[in-house]
Amino acid sequence: MLLPVDISTWQVVNDRLVLNYSAAVHKMFHRDSQGTLKKADAA
Repeated sequence: MLLPVDISTWQVVNDRLVLNYSAAVHKMFHRDSQGTLKKADAA
């Protein structure tokens, strides 16, 4: 699935490029970035 992203929220976490949908999602990602990445890997 492709979705638009807010390019200003990009970051590199554990050598991975992470693009977030919005600034609000960016904040939620940072609450548990490692847990979120683990969920993404499992999907």
